[in-house]
Amino acid sequence: MFKLFKIEKPDENYRKIQLNKMSIFLTKTEIAELTGYQTRSKQALWLADRGWKFEMSALGHVKVLRKYAEMKLGMPIDGKYEQTTEPDFSSLAS
Repeated sequence: MFKLFKIEKPDENYRKIQLNKMSIFLTKTEIAELTGYQTRSKQALWLADRGWKFEMSALGHVKVLRKYAEMKLGMPIDGKYEQTTEPDFSSLAS
């Protein structure tokens, strides 16, 4: 017969632990999702055409740094939002 196992909900630190285990490089799946291509040569061409910095491993795999991808896609570095300009309220003055 089958034995049933109780599946427990992960604790609140589970996500933090998983984030710490992430590679500094995007996974093959993430690169395929980003570029829309499974073929490494087409992935490299897509990245190069858009000005992305990447490397090819000795095995011919496309390597993109996770932090670089986050920066290129508009995610603030280290979760900090910086306001580069201040609004001009002079036209609102009476």
